[in-house]
Amino acid sequence: MTTQRKIEPIINTKTSELNRGFYDKIDGYKTKYNVVYPSDLPFSYEEKDSFPDALSYNDYLVDRVDLKDDLWTLGIDEESMGYALRWTDSLLSTSQKVVKTLEGMGSYNGFDYFRLSVIEYAKHFIKISSNELPEFIKIIRAPEMSDDDEKRAEAMLPKLDDKRDSLFAETEKNQFRFADSVGLDIVGRYNFEPNKKGIDYSYTETKTFGSPQDYNAYLANMVSIIDSLWTVTIDEENLKKALELNAELELKTSTILKSLNEMGAFDDDDSYRQSLIKYTTHLNSIAKNELKEFINIIRKSKMDADSEARAEFLLPVLDDKREELFRDISREQENFAKNFEFNLVPE
Repeated sequence: MTTQRKIEPIINTKTSELNRGFYDKIDGYKTKYNVVYPSDLPFSYEEKDSFPDALSYNDYLVDRVDLKDDLWTLGIDEESMGYALRWTDSLLSTSQKVVKTLEGMGSYNGFDYFRLSVIEYAKHFIKISSNELPEFIKIIRAPEMSDDDEKRAEAMLPKLDDKRDSLFAETEKNQFRFADSVGLDIVGRYNFEPNKKGIDYSYTETKTFGSPQDYNAYLANMVSIIDSLWTVTIDEENLKKALELNAELELKTSTILKSLNEMGAFDDDDSYRQSLIKYTTHLNSIAKNELKEFINIIRKSKMDADSEARAEFLLPVLDDKREELFRDISREQENFAKNFEFNLVPE
């Protein structure tokens, strides 16, 4: 049996964007971590220096990235200064462990760009969790913040946010280089950078496939493209930009639907493709209607009680129905893999 990743990108940043402001401006729509505060670090950490294959090496490095990003998020999102500083301390000690471990484990068959970029990413977290991040937290989580304090906090944003984003992008790029070098297929390989024509997701229409694995990878990539565009649309706080992204989502789902309808089943097994057609049709429909209305409500400077009630009314079709259809895709993907005897690696 061959092995492939399940749907969803391998690296998925969970970090909050500091440049959204110090406080959430949309009451009732903030995602809140359900955090328990134990005395010890709530993340398991395993040191390894040998790996049976390139996939396990890749996944170990990805886990180191996710571990630091989770701790960063907890520190930034936590409103209690004391707890936020504890998460920052955990970020510092964990990043130090990551650097020590990765510096001792070596390359994989001579390919070292991914490991080295994760080390640089971790070293940046060591620097900021020792200096700027605790200072930033003490400013924004204080009972009161003066104009000078706010200016000082804003002055730290390039290092806290821009530099971190730059290093993450470099890490992701080097993961792709590593994958190309060792023959791994990275699911969710897309480009989030807007350009004048919208967003380039390197979408290629394909109608013939040499294996069920190729067929699966193509469909899984369509899901990643749609979901990534959905995410950037929902997350964009600027009304005009959010509506532009929504228009891109509508266009992209129309293009994908055309491709899916033309490509046909694989060896008479069509449930997987049909589930993706239903999902894409739903996203296309809400991009034309409910999502556009939702964006126009929540991204305006003020939201009255009636507007908030309307936004909440739209959530079932925006979230519940979408998640239900996504679960259908996941189930049919597993059935497809089982029918053609290849494994999907769980996230």
